[in-house]
Amino acid sequence: MNRNPERGCGTKKNDAYYLEGDVGDDSPLWAWTWVLGDGLDHVISIARYQIPTRGVVGINPAVTLLKECFVGDRDPIVLGIGEKEGYEYFLTKTKNAGSADHIGHQYYTPMSFAREVMQYGPSRRVPPQTAAFFANIFQRIGPFPMFFSHSQIPLFAGIRQRDAIYEIVDELLPKTDYQPWLNACWKYDEWGQYAIKNQDAGHKHYLVHTLDILDFGARLKSVRREPALNEMWVRLRKMFGNVRFEEQIFGASWMTKVIYTLPLENKEAAAEKALAEIPGITILDLEEQVD
Repeated sequence: MNRNPERGCGTKKNDAYYLEGDVGDDSPLWAWTWVLGDGLDHVISIARYQIPTRGVVGINPAVTLLKECFVGDRDPIVLGIGEKEGYEYFLTKTKNAGSADHIGHQYYTPMSFAREVMQYGPSRRVPPQTAAFFANIFQRIGPFPMFFSHSQIPLFAGIRQRDAIYEIVDELLPKTDYQPWLNACWKYDEWGQYAIKNQDAGHKHYLVHTLDILDFGARLKSVRREPALNEMWVRLRKMFGNVRFEEQIFGASWMTKVIYTLPLENKEAAAEKALAEIPGITILDLEEQVD
């Protein structure tokens, strides 16, 4: 196995820190869980909350889902009347400490990023101080959720626009043997991040199909010289021409370790220094490949 696969944003760099997940097929945790709203009123928008580049931030996932808005890890937990039960409910779906990161549209569509995480697991480069912060969280609670946001998540003007788009999307994709989810993922009792509890990772959500079509449209940009593909591109562009897109949380994974990649020289000294500064991190030599 290649320790440094080519990702949409490149490969790992030497002398750098990463949050990473190695969730496998037999893991009790889902490698990828869709956290999609209904595209209307029940969405987790972070349009007003800017996550800086390589600025992974702390988040309280359980309260974020309960309140349907971004709640940072240091924000006070203010539960209204009747919300305590809801908070405890979401603690069975995720945790109350984790991280959030913005996915750049110049590197990924929402769907291409989700596919990459499902194939390779999540890997996000972070500054040393951020690595130390989340290494401490990992020591306290073990694997922690990372929620991801993207600027190209649809926010429809109303039910009529949503239904009109979905009818066309449904026409373009192969038929399924299940009823698509139309509500926000977290509104379904079977949804959650835990494979061990047989929770559903949200693949039935109607926006998964929509994001698939948008990813297809993005790839069509480079090959639409062929008449049939150009006709499809024109149709897709017309379909989504009046749809508003907004920065929203759309998916989540689990971070299971904090990694430091060794520099090309003075590796032993660098490893000792990194372990002294952030106890418990995993040291990775990118020059060593695993078959």
